[in-house]
This record gives sequence, C-alpha cells and structure tokens, in this order.
Amino acid sequence: MSRERKQQTAESSARPVPLGVDDFAAFSEGFCCVDKTLLIKKVMDSRTPVTLFARPQGFGKSFNLSMLRTFFEKSGKNTPAYFKGRDIWKCGRRYREEQGKYPVIYLSFRNAAGDSWETASGRIMSIIAEAFASFPELLAGRKVNPLNDLPYCMSMASGSLDLPEYEDALLKLSRMLKAHYHVAPVIIIDDYDVPVRSGYEHGYYGEAAGFMRNFLSAGLKGNNSNIHYAFMAGEFPISLTDTYGGLNNICASTVLDCDDYSGFFGFTAEETKSVLEHYGLADRYPEVCEWYGGYKSGSDEIFCPQSVFSFIRSNGQAGACRMPSDTAGIIHAAISGKAADILLPLLKGDPVIVHIDRNISFSKLKTDPSYACTILLHSGYLNAVEAKQDANTWTLAVPNKESREALTLAMMSATDNSHVLS
Repeated sequence: MSRERKQQTAESSARPVPLGVDDFAAFSEGFCCVDKTLLIKKVMDSRTPVTLFARPQGFGKSFNLSMLRTFFEKSGKNTPAYFKGRDIWKCGRRYREEQGKYPVIYLSFRNAAGDSWETASGRIMSIIAEAFASFPELLAGRKVNPLNDLPYCMSMASGSLDLPEYEDALLKLSRMLKAHYHVAPVIIIDDYDVPVRSGYEHGYYGEAAGFMRNFLSAGLKGNNSNIHYAFMAGEFPISLTDTYGGLNNICASTVLDCDDYSGFFGFTAEETKSVLEHYGLADRYPEVCEWYGGYKSGSDEIFCPQSVFSFIRSNGQAGACRMPSDTAGIIHAAISGKAADILLPLLKGDPVIVHIDRNISFSKLKTDPSYACTILLHSGYLNAVEAKQDANTWTLAVPNKESREALTLAMMSATDNSHVLS
C-alpha cells in the first residue's frame, strides 16, 4: 500500500461513526450525514393529518422523527443552521418559512415497557407528564382556560392525576398550545407500539391496548383543528382499527408499501456507497451487499443503516450486527412451535408464499403458525420479494447473511431444531 493510500485510510478510520446517534442535531455536527431532509417536503406536500412510519429497528425511524422535530419546532436555538445547504433548503421559500414555526409535542414510549401493567403504566404517566413539563409557559400564561385546563396542568405537574385522566392528555395539551401560540402544534410520537408489544409479552395486553387506544383516539381522531401535523413511528403497524379504536385518518407507510416514503428509511445503494467511501471502505461494497443489503422498498434496494455503521465501527469486520433485543420476546413467541416448520425452508434459501397482514394483531400468534412470517417481515428478518394477485399474499425470502444468521440463532433459542439448523 502506498504512503498516500495509508494516510487516507488512517484519516478515514479516525472519523467518528454515528452508531446509536439518533438525534438529528448531534448527527449533523461532525458525523457523516446522509441527507434525508426531502422527507420534510414529502410530508408537507402530502397534507396528511396523521402519518405512521412502521419500519424495523435500525432503519432510522427515530432519526427521521428527530429531524422533523428539529425542523418544525419553535425554539430559541439556531435550528435553521442544521438545514441551510441541505436539500430541503433548496426547495423554495414556502418550505423554509415553515422552519421553526410550531410548538412540538414530543413523546417517546421507548422506555414504556415493563414486566407488569403497574410498572408500564407508571412509566407511561411519567412520559406524558414530561411532555407537559416542557411547556411551563402554559402555567404562567393567561391564555389557558382557568376552569378546566389550568387545574389539569397543575394536577399533571403535581402528579396527582389517576391513570384514566391521562387518556385525554394529548387532546388537552394540543388544545392548550394552540390557544397559547395561536397556531396548532406538531405532534411526534416515537415507539408508539412499545406499550402494547410489552403488554403481549408480559400478560397485560388488554390494559395496554385499551389505554393506548383511548389516548391516541382522543388526541389524534377528531382533533384536526388542534394539530398541524402528527407523526408516529414504531416497528410494528399494530392494527389501528381494532387496537386503537378506528383511527381512520392515519396514513400508514410500512415495509410493504411502495410510496413516497420508501427511500427515506434505510440507506439506498448510492447512499451506502457514499458512506463507505467516506470511511475509506468503498472496495467493501460487494461484501456489505451480501451481509446487510437485499431489502426492497419500492424499486430500491435498501440497506440497514445500523448494520452499515456497525460494520464500519468494527473496521470492516462483517457479521450479524443488528440483533434486535427490544423485540426478543415477540420474536421468540413468533417462531416457537409449528412456525419453525414454515421457516426452515427460508433458512435454506428457498422463498415461501404466505398471507401477510399489513396491520399486526399479536393475538393471531397463538392460533396461526404462519403468522410468524408477518412478525418477522415487519421486524426486518424477512423481505417481501413479490406481491401475488392477492395484495395480501407475498413471496418472502431472507434478505441477507446477517438476517439468516440472526434468525438461525433465534430459532435455535426458541425451538429444539438446532440439529436441523446446524
């Protein structure tokens, strides 16, 4: 290797890798940043009141929600600096004028899991209370209704509300913010599916689903006058009509949809090449394709950003980097028992044709072994290769080496088929 080549390699390896960084502002300062800001234009052009993004772990959901928050949020920070020079800033005055214009209600239910409903509900109440606490101006201002909303705010601040009283929290907070700022807020909810997913794993599914149904229905359905935009993200597109009370104003974008959002979650082939070149690993692209590519989103091949950055962090050591621990319980439930017989051909490289639900109903895991394919598809273990004449019937395959290795290990843990898998 020439001296110049060695120097370039040393400089590339010294560059920081944003593994685990999902804060847009932090990501933009000193890290290799793939420009996904045209997502902002897409959501503005769509004029959809409520948008749900359902993608596997590691595909940039939280990063994109952070970007949307940074763009829309009214704050005292110099947030335009994060967007000047990026694609969204080149789209014209109409889009630039929306930057920093709205109060933003941000809720992340990432830590709302628990081994009991008492634990989980306590965490849910704390998360909602923190959202209220981020707007102290409501308590000090004179624009909050003194008869209903102000006492509610004070009770929220003191922690004296009972759990059922939190069900209207999103509705009340959005209404108060509109009254205070004379503009409807933007609502951002990350990991919306965690409480219900945890409830299924630990035996309080009914309680968790019931609370989240009432909370989201009150805040997002029939509340359009108090919402400018609302964005939700999670791993699973949980059945909104059953679990969440018929939220029929939601536009859902999932791994099965070829829509305007397809290229914004995960890296495209060109983006992957650019990132690898930035870190001096451009010649490893074929290997990255074998290990971390193969996902289809519309007509594009998509790579998992978390896996690509893990590969770079390990100095190009290929292996199974993305082992979803948050969904381990659901995955274990999905592939136990007779489901293994359906999944074994996939591990041997053979595609399977199965019915896939666009909206998840975890209770079906107990009665339908093939439902494992729906869970594994939305978790990123499998890839939807081709839709059949029936829009809900798909050809599935394992997309890459990482998924095959991770799925093999999960099946060995959940079943007694280790002798077949080895």
